[in-house]
Amino acid sequence: MKIRLLTGFVFVSLVTPLSATAGFQLSGQLQQEFVNWMSGPSRLEGKAIDDGGQYQGASNTGSASASYIAINAQENLKNHKRGIAHVSFWISPDDHAASGVTGMDAYLGFENEYSTWTFGTQSTAYMLSTAGWDPFWATFMQARGNGGASLLLNSRSVGNSVNYRSNWWGADVAYSWGVDDSDTTPADGKSDRNDLNSVSFTFPQNDWTYVIAYEDDGRFAGGHATKLGVRVELDKKWKMSLQMEGLGGGVGDGETGFLSFEYQSDPDLQYGMNFGRFSSNNNSASPSLNYVAMGMKYAFTKKAVTHLGVRHTQADTVSNENEFAWGIGLRYRF
Repeated sequence: MKIRLLTGFVFVSLVTPLSATAGFQLSGQLQQEFVNWMSGPSRLEGKAIDDGGQYQGASNTGSASASYIAINAQENLKNHKRGIAHVSFWISPDDHAASGVTGMDAYLGFENEYSTWTFGTQSTAYMLSTAGWDPFWATFMQARGNGGASLLLNSRSVGNSVNYRSNWWGADVAYSWGVDDSDTTPADGKSDRNDLNSVSFTFPQNDWTYVIAYEDDGRFAGGHATKLGVRVELDKKWKMSLQMEGLGGGVGDGETGFLSFEYQSDPDLQYGMNFGRFSSNNNSASPSLNYVAMGMKYAFTKKAVTHLGVRHTQADTVSNENEFAWGIGLRYRF
């Protein structure tokens, strides 16, 4: 099974019902940010124009990229079914080592009034369960990878996978099965396959949304994770999100907590503030992190949106290394 980091907003094509499109649709997004990094001695310092960044230093400042191109297609089938197809490419328009165009998602499937089935390379149920809860997703201020949410589990697409989505008695249910095709035959003749299983349950209740998600991926040294989340919208202006993750094995060893506040002062202007904490059970291998970010987004049009703000991440290391950044970015959808 192949895994790729899903670093942009391509997951929107999975969250939005494909029935909203007609026939064939080409879409995409480009983003650039000007960021001033003020960090510790082993981290990035100085100014950069990039398409995203996270707490891992200069070599990874493009890992939060929001730039992509996506193609969606659909066709009406017999018996009230609809055939669907999707392919997307991550675009990193920078000069770092990971720049260029990279394949992200590619899947085929069908849907009817009861369920949706897709087959190929796609996001997991675990990731999609709280996608869109971070107002600064895929910017240098995002919680993912900076101490507020796990990077790997909330960022990847999985190859050779099957996704199922449906609604059971008012609950949105999603399941992902990723087949491990790297199977070999050990001396004992037993299979060493480690398939991925990911499941989520979303319970919308008026202004409240509750999420439970679990993922088990044995390829990462027995990697497994549990996610609990709650989100509330008040007066159509205020939103508050709380997300907790318990990580084990190769996907991380510790717990993450994420708290976000959003305020929509008018249709074009939004303010946000995030708090996060990664509590490591093995600080020498992966230090605990404290995270805070605040900023705003302003929509010039429905397609052109700017954001600005600040982000601080502090690591529980011997030197208590800090990473502070402020910046401004522009995102354009087409």
